[in-house]
Amino acid sequence: MKRRTALGALGAFGALAGLVPLAGCASAPTGVGSGDLGVVVGRASGTLTVVNTSQKAALGTISGLGDLSHASVVYARDGATAFVFGRDGAMTKVNILTRRIEGRVQQAGNSIGGAISADGTLVAAQNYQPGGIKVFDTQTLTLVADIPATFDAPGEPGKRSRVVGLAELPGRRFIYSLFDADQIWIADLSQPGAPRLTKFTNVGRQPYDALVTPDGRHYIAGLFGEDGLAMIDLWAAEPEVRRILGGYGRGQEPLPVFKMPHLRGWAVAGRHAWLPAIGRHEVLVVDTETWAEVARVPVAGQPVFVMAQPDGRQVWVNFAVPDYHRVQVIATPTRRRQDARARRGRAAHGVHAQGRGGVDLVARREPRLGDRQRELCHARHAAHRRAERHLLRQPRGAAGAVTMDTAVRATPAVDAQMLLNAWQRDLPLVARPFDALGAPHGLAGAAVRDLIVAGLRNGQVSRIGAVFGIGAGGTAMLCALRVPGADLERVAAIVNAEPGVNHNYAREHEWNLWFVVAAADVTALLACVARIEHATGLAALRLPMRCAYRIDLGFDLFEAPRASAPRRHARSAEPVPPALRPLAARLEEGIPLVDRPFAAIAATLGMSEPAVIEALRGWCEDGTLRRLGVVLRHHEFGIAANAMTVFEVAEGEADTFGRRLATQPGVTLCYRRASAPGWPYTLYCMIHGRERASVQRLIDDATRGAGLDGRPRQVLFSTRRFKQTGGRYFAGAAP
Repeated sequence: MKRRTALGALGAFGALAGLVPLAGCASAPTGVGSGDLGVVVGRASGTLTVVNTSQKAALGTISGLGDLSHASVVYARDGATAFVFGRDGAMTKVNILTRRIEGRVQQAGNSIGGAISADGTLVAAQNYQPGGIKVFDTQTLTLVADIPATFDAPGEPGKRSRVVGLAELPGRRFIYSLFDADQIWIADLSQPGAPRLTKFTNVGRQPYDALVTPDGRHYIAGLFGEDGLAMIDLWAAEPEVRRILGGYGRGQEPLPVFKMPHLRGWAVAGRHAWLPAIGRHEVLVVDTETWAEVARVPVAGQPVFVMAQPDGRQVWVNFAVPDYHRVQVIATPTRRRQDARARRGRAAHGVHAQGRGGVDLVARREPRLGDRQRELCHARHAAHRRAERHLLRQPRGAAGAVTMDTAVRATPAVDAQMLLNAWQRDLPLVARPFDALGAPHGLAGAAVRDLIVAGLRNGQVSRIGAVFGIGAGGTAMLCALRVPGADLERVAAIVNAEPGVNHNYAREHEWNLWFVVAAADVTALLACVARIEHATGLAALRLPMRCAYRIDLGFDLFEAPRASAPRRHARSAEPVPPALRPLAARLEEGIPLVDRPFAAIAATLGMSEPAVIEALRGWCEDGTLRRLGVVLRHHEFGIAANAMTVFEVAEGEADTFGRRLATQPGVTLCYRRASAPGWPYTLYCMIHGRERASVQRLIDDATRGAGLDGRPRQVLFSTRRFKQTGGRYFAGAAP
């Protein structure tokens, strides 16, 4: 639960040496909350300095923490308690509000870090010596589990491995790597007295550091003994180790490696990860959907940390010797270096992007003092100079609140995810819809647009636009391919390349690749499917829709699923007249994020703003539009488990069962499709959820509730999302 790094969440103030510390044991100032505070590690002095990010002042120091030469800090859920892990194996619990040590355990001989469980009740330390992890109660520091990292080495049965890469997972679980054993373990402490271990072996030689991606899905371990990385998809039904980026590593490069980059210093901005290349003067850009390298950016030296500012717009890079006085800034949209700062005589020791105020910080060493104590300097922030607004989000493990940048202090803090969830439908049909959306929450229209832009950048928002009803225009068909497992990625790439394909998912079944094709007419649709069959050499199941009973992917992300009547838009919509199809095409692309979007659309179509609004109002009323609002990508909100359940029912019974199934809790899509040779199933439903087990329970309950017990069925959980975009039925009519 690393809401802040050991550098703390600091505002724009100068070097720590220039601040006046207060007494180390003084009580916290009146009115100071834990969110105002952060800590700075004094590596040589063995102290923590508590700093107030609002007052931009050092409040005092805490001593007696032992060897902090390779220290790390994690924060409890309340943000007021810090656990400090020293290199000497000690773990210290510190109250940063009172600046007092509340407990200290000499738990190992050599330790390099720890993690807090997702529920905040357990704290774990990863140890080099004696090798393993120890888990403690966060309140009492009572030892609840001692898990030695033992393995059988040649001639050394029961040898202990050094542990690295410790991170928390949901459900009181921890994941970590065994450097000497070439293994990754997951420890489930749901019952602390009886921990359950899941072991992944032969992951690659010497995993040296690791991270969990910000969405919590992937655990990635770097390999010291060979090129490449080991990755586990933690959302998979049966997680397994996959090797990625085989060229990532020192390889045969002539450059000596002065310092291994820290994987926890990687940046994930939007759908790309930014990696420091080992032994090279490059930063690698990796697509987190495919985990393939897509670009390299030359930099000033061998990068050690690559950190993203919270909106993902820039990444900051620092370097190993001899270039460790430099910091470079890369603009993520253009992949160009924007800024390079060099401060002779000062070594940049790490980079930290503040999760609240948008100020980037550089930890530095002061060589002329002869010690390694960390100081802070404010690294120039280009976005602040332009005084632009930014929406910031906290990293994984935090509460998920979104606050506005200091440039718009007058705007109140908002919960972005809750607002985006509420804005999925019923966009106000007025001249200034964003003003109308924000008014109930005290937000200006510009702030609403900034929030949506932030969602677009981090992948949570697909677009803000229209979802048309079936029959409004064009046609679509569900298809499936039976792909050999080793060929899945190649075939999926061929399918993705077709512009008409808007959804492409791998599912657990013999027919394992499922995609939806949309087109302006049947001829274009069949031609698209034929091209895919020809390019892949595989025959596709063709499953056209016969009747829709419920279609509602704009479901509430936070409310428990409940029984409900199908929405009216499940019926066929009236076709959009030819004269208005260019308007429909613009709405499918997305509404422009400007003050008066309908006026902007009207200007490109030779219409008036009132005419555009009136057309939209009519479409909403007659069901031509299923919804008009923010279109979200559910995976990015943690709705990562989904299953398509298919039933074999007689033709004459399908409508009766379909109407019942559509009303069951959790059912988001329900429709009847044509059968196909070897595929007798005609009734379909989709259920989405955060965990596989809960989705399975909803499927079982819906089956019973609809009276479908005993009917042949198949449950196809998705295992991978290859493509997800909005259907384009009117693309040919776009101006």
